[in-house]
Amino acid sequence: MDSSVPTVHALAIDGASTGGAVGDIDVSYVGGSHYGMCHVSPDYMSSCEFELFSNSQMVLTPMPAPGYAFGGWSGACSGTGPCTVAMDQARQVGARFEPAPVHPFTVEIQGPYGAVGIVDAWVDGFGDDPFIHCEYPASTSCQASYESGKLVRVHASPGVQTVFDHWGGACAGFGDAQECQVQIDDAKTVSPTSRARAR
Repeated sequence: MDSSVPTVHALAIDGASTGGAVGDIDVSYVGGSHYGMCHVSPDYMSSCEFELFSNSQMVLTPMPAPGYAFGGWSGACSGTGPCTVAMDQARQVGARFEPAPVHPFTVEIQGPYGAVGIVDAWVDGFGDDPFIHCEYPASTSCQASYESGKLVRVHASPGVQTVFDHWGGACAGFGDAQECQVQIDDAKTVSPTSRARAR
């Protein structure tokens, strides 16, 4: 055998889609350049094979499309984060994409009689995420659902003769700032508290 000819091994990626999920697997050299991409969707042949030089170190990075999540690896990879694969032999990797989990988000307005105002909650961008518009005292509890991983902004706008006092719940660390941000990874409740201005 001619030792001057580099040995190559196959990296096979078998993608799986549940619930119509769509995503990509980025294949790159460790500390180096991009090598290729494997697309996964219910309407596409989601199996890819790459011929790589022996002992190459490759990083596989899952990239779910908006509205979807990476469900996990199988074969030569495990977990749900980027995976490093040593190409000292042929490797097979399974990659599963699934719909992103959805969690309830609740605004519970606190305050004494006489406090008035508005609390809004939204996700930046141009997606189809719901918008919360909660006017108190007419409404003191408003709810929507957001996908896991979304960053929700919440803004309190006190009305006439009303002062915003502080946040509670998932926004407790923001003190008396009128806006807070909440990363969605489970059901979340924020509790803005206002008070009537002293006359």
